[in-house]
Amino acid sequence: MEDKNNDTKENNLKVFDTDNIRPENPLEGETINVNVKNNKQRSSDTIQGFKLLVFAVTLVAFCVIGMLMYLRPQISILEKRKLAEFPEVTFVGVWNGSFFKELDIWYSDTYPLREEMIAADKKVEETYGIRGEQIYAGSGTTALKADEIKITEKADEKEESEENLPDGTVRALGEMHGPIYIAENKGYGLYGFLEDKNLEFAQTMNNIYSRFKGVVDMYVMIIPNSSGAMLDKSVLEYLGTSDEYAAAQFDYSKMDAGIKKVEVVQTLRKHNAEYIYFHTDHHWTALGAYYAYREFCKVKGITPHDIKDYTETMTFQNFLGTFYTESQSGELAANPDTVIAYVPKGTNKITTINEKDEKFEYNVINDVSDFPNSEYYMTFVMGDAALSYAHNETIHDGSALLVIKDSFGNALIPWFIDHYEYVYWIDPRYTKNTISQMIRDYGIKDVLYEVQIYSASNPYMYNKYDTIGR
Repeated sequence: MEDKNNDTKENNLKVFDTDNIRPENPLEGETINVNVKNNKQRSSDTIQGFKLLVFAVTLVAFCVIGMLMYLRPQISILEKRKLAEFPEVTFVGVWNGSFFKELDIWYSDTYPLREEMIAADKKVEETYGIRGEQIYAGSGTTALKADEIKITEKADEKEESEENLPDGTVRALGEMHGPIYIAENKGYGLYGFLEDKNLEFAQTMNNIYSRFKGVVDMYVMIIPNSSGAMLDKSVLEYLGTSDEYAAAQFDYSKMDAGIKKVEVVQTLRKHNAEYIYFHTDHHWTALGAYYAYREFCKVKGITPHDIKDYTETMTFQNFLGTFYTESQSGELAANPDTVIAYVPKGTNKITTINEKDEKFEYNVINDVSDFPNSEYYMTFVMGDAALSYAHNETIHDGSALLVIKDSFGNALIPWFIDHYEYVYWIDPRYTKNTISQMIRDYGIKDVLYEVQIYSASNPYMYNKYDTIGR
C-alpha cells in the first residue's frame, strides 16, 4: 500500500517536471519550438514597428513645428541675443548659394523649440557640475568678514575724492526671497569669499600675465555686485556675507605687480546714491559702468569723456530683470527699472561671430523696445557672444583693446569705443579664441579681464580665463 502511494506521488511530480516532459511524437516538439519562435518574432516585430511609428510621428511633428512661421522667436532669452533674420531673396544670392546658406542659419537659429532644447541641455550640463556665470550667491559658502580676509599687501590705493557726494548706503533690513535679498523694494545678490578659490583665481591671472609680459598691457577689473556697493557693513554682517572691497583687495594683492589693477568697488560705493545698479536685475547700469570706465582711464593714463558729451541715448522703461524673474516679488514688480544707454560717437556698428562662426551685424546700443521687458539689458552690444568687435573709423592709430568679459562687460564696452580704433570682446563661456591668436590676427595692444566678483571664486570661469589666456 505504501509503495503504491509513493508511485502516485512520483507520477504527480512528473506532471510538473517540465524538463522531463517529452512528446510521444518527435515532430510535435519541433512544432512547439517553431510556434514559440514565431511568437517571439511577432512580438519583436510589433515592438520594432511601434518604435518606427513613434519616430515617424515625432519627426513629422518636428517638421510641422519647424514650418510654423508665427512660432519662430526673434530673440533668444537664454542666450540674450537677437536671432538670425530671414534672408533677402536675390538672384545673386540664389545663384551663388549664399541665400541657401543664410536660410539654413535662419532655420536652425529660429527653430520654435530651440530655446527649450538649449534650456534642457543646460540642465543636463548642470547635473554634471558644468556651470557658467552665476548671478546669485550659492548656499553653503563660508562668508568671511572684512577683517577676516587676510591681505598681505594692499593694491594701489586711490586718493580719496574731494567730491562731497551724497550717501546712498542702504541700512534698512529687508528679507530673503530665495537667494535674493530684497530691501526697500530693491534686489541684491549676496557674496561669500572663498580664500582657496580666490587664490587660484589670482594665480591664474599671474600665469596669463607671465605668458604675455612685454607683449601687451594686462588690466584686471573686479566688479562688485549691488550688495557690495550699496549695503551697509552692518547689513552685510547681519546677512553673514563677505565684504567685497576686502575680497577684491585680497585678489589684487596676490597678483603680479606688473598687472594693472582697476579698483572700482570704492568708486561705486562713493556714487551709491546714484542709479548705478538696477533694482530688479543683477547688472549695473550704464552709469555704474561709466564710473568703472573712468577708473580704467586713470590707470591707463588717458582722459575719459564726460558723460554729458553723449547726447544720443536710448531709454527703455519698465525693465524687470533677473531678480524679479527669479523671485517674482511684488515689491520688485512695483519698482521697475529704466534702462538708459549712451550711443558712442565714433561708431554704433558692431560685428558678432557666434560659436558656429556665423556672422551677424548689430549695434553697440540696440533698439530693444520690441523685446520682452525682461530683456532690455540686451540693448548693450546685443548680449553675450563668442566674439564681437567694433571699428571706430574716426581713429587711425591701430590701437586695439581686447576685453575678456562676462555679462557685466556688455554695459562697459560702449565706453571704450571712442578711445580705440578697434575694440574686441570675447565671452569665456562661448569663445574658442585665445589671446595669442587675437594678438596675431588683430594686433591687440591692451587686454582687460573684466571679472564680476563671483567669477573670482568660480573655478569654471577662471579655468576658462586660463584657456583663453594662452
